[in-house]
Amino acid sequence: MADSLVMDALLVLSSAQTTQTRDPLEEREVLRLRQRALVGVRTLLSENAAAPGSKASHSTGAITIHAIHHLAPRTVLTLLTTAVMFLLFDKISGETTWKPHIDFLGQLCEHFFHQFDPTAADGQAFQFLYYIFLYNDLVRATSLRTPTVSTIHDASPSAPLRRTSRFYFRNLIARISSGDLSVSETDIEAWDGNMHWLPSYSLTATTPADDIVEPTERASFTQLYKMAARIHLYERRSITLASQGAANAIEPNISVFLSNHSADPPKIAPLAAQAISLLHAIPAGSPFDNALLWPIGIAARHLDASQPLERGAVLHRLQDLERRFGMRHFLRVREVLAEEWFVRDAGVGVGRRVWRGMGMVLGSRMILLG
Repeated sequence: MADSLVMDALLVLSSAQTTQTRDPLEEREVLRLRQRALVGVRTLLSENAAAPGSKASHSTGAITIHAIHHLAPRTVLTLLTTAVMFLLFDKISGETTWKPHIDFLGQLCEHFFHQFDPTAADGQAFQFLYYIFLYNDLVRATSLRTPTVSTIHDASPSAPLRRTSRFYFRNLIARISSGDLSVSETDIEAWDGNMHWLPSYSLTATTPADDIVEPTERASFTQLYKMAARIHLYERRSITLASQGAANAIEPNISVFLSNHSADPPKIAPLAAQAISLLHAIPAGSPFDNALLWPIGIAARHLDASQPLERGAVLHRLQDLERRFGMRHFLRVREVLAEEWFVRDAGVGVGRRVWRGMGMVLGSRMILLG
């Protein structure tokens, strides 16, 4: 059953990779396979819930966290693999309701995190799937400005992560997304460029690009991530200030607020332009191409009408990425950015967007920019 379950999920995911539109017959087949895979997940969990020592919720019929406690390692990998493919299918297809996938992956990953040997084959498979969850959990938190589901690698001002930790940068972004205003530009600049929190680099001792790119290219890539983090920090501070001012009428002036936090008033559009300059310094076809979407999404949506060249450069790079990877996800990102720029230029709300004096509260589609 496990093999057929993974195969069904893989077939569903493969249908989302193409840039071509599916015909009605293909669409029905995808829906059938998706439903069959969902039933398979439910069956695996139900069988485990019925095993001695496990529990299920009899009041609602839902499987609780107790249902996963006695899963065999291979069953855990089957469920993780299937859930990750469902998540990626929805992401590539342009869906924005990832929460059920993220919650389910979070329950599995956090419960079994210490039960896999990272040196064994199953342990490495678990680690790769875990890092896919961590990354997409962070993308969701960044887009919606909410705390991450994962808490294993959490840190706080009183118990910060070491700057050499592979999770240092991810933790900074997660703290910013949750509204932790104690994060500073100094914290961001202290990051050493360790990218091993990304799925592509999670199983290697060194970043694969380290030996095949010029130092200047690597430096541009690291600075691009730092610039994106600064933009995200300024944006989150602005939104927090607006919500605090509306609720408490405290510090309504953004300049006063930011000066009290040892930062200049945000000039996000110029920072976004600097980020795009750094993007331009990374040549098309770079080994870093598979890690560019998150910083592009953070920076590019803040380009204003006075920066048409930068906007054009972003769209051109996204087209290059779409051709290289053959994924329509990059087309959807271009569509989201075009909508975002239209709203920003018009200064009015469209759909789920709401324009406020300090900027925009972004709609849920921004989750696709990562």
